[in-house]
Amino acid sequence: MVDKHVQMGRYFSGILTIGGIILLANEFFPDILQNTYKLYVNIAAVVLISVGLIGLTSFVKCSSCGLKLMVYSMRNNSFTDWLSWVLEVKECPSCKHQFNQNKE
Repeated sequence: MVDKHVQMGRYFSGILTIGGIILLANEFFPDILQNTYKLYVNIAAVVLISVGLIGLTSFVKCSSCGLKLMVYSMRNNSFTDWLSWVLEVKECPSCKHQFNQNKE
């Protein structure tokens, strides 16, 4: 069984990634959508990115001590490593609770 923080992290990082891809696709391929729809697509992408970040910061926490792993990661890791640290962490830095990352 996968630990709850791992599962929630995967869901919210997926939402964050989808929002980012939509936003980037709209910028790199501007001829796909008409100008009237670009604003709505950008707003939807920003909403998805916001939901992903809020979900990661609120719901991804240690099941033992309740430490919010995303907030801890943003404070203690570099700008480029915080998301990968949250998705790959094997134990809680506070209580040393071991996370199960198997896909059983």
